[in-house]
Amino acid sequence: MCLFLLMSIMANTATRNFFVVYLLGGMVVYFAYGIRHSKLAQGEVVIDPFTGHSLSRDELDELLAPYKRHRGLQGDFDAPLGLFLQTATARDVLARMLRNLKDVHRSAGEAKRLLAVQQRLVVLLPRAWEERRDRGLVCAELGLVDAATCDLAAYLEHVPAASDRALVEAQLLALGRGDASSLH
Repeated sequence: MCLFLLMSIMANTATRNFFVVYLLGGMVVYFAYGIRHSKLAQGEVVIDPFTGHSLSRDELDELLAPYKRHRGLQGDFDAPLGLFLQTATARDVLARMLRNLKDVHRSAGEAKRLLAVQQRLVVLLPRAWEERRDRGLVCAELGLVDAATCDLAAYLEHVPAASDRALVEAQLLALGRGDASSLH
């Protein structure tokens, strides 16, 4: 019934134009007010990475209390809350999620899914050579010799003082791709 009444009122062009202008004006006012008065505009929204809920200042202080106590950051040495918080970019959040997923698939022994996650990490973080190494190791596990060799050699080239250099060189030799001394 209400829809019928609304449609009959809207049949008139002048009435329809009035409603459209009124609706657009209301939306502009609504969003302008919301943006100006939201916590997002003030930069005060902190999301709990475990629950996804927004945390208040009191909740943040409560979560930090054991850490502050352990480090002796109470009383005269109390540090402001802002020193403990860092802004996370979308890239940082996505990398964190992918690394968590990487650990899940590694623990479950799901090499194909692990490779898919590693592919995304390498695209997202092209200069994170450890991710390139990890992708190479997964490729080696799946028998993708050319891809494994390429990634492992790139890792050794870009991280010459890698603590796991000997292990990666041994993996390259096991792949049958020549002399590890040529990688130095």
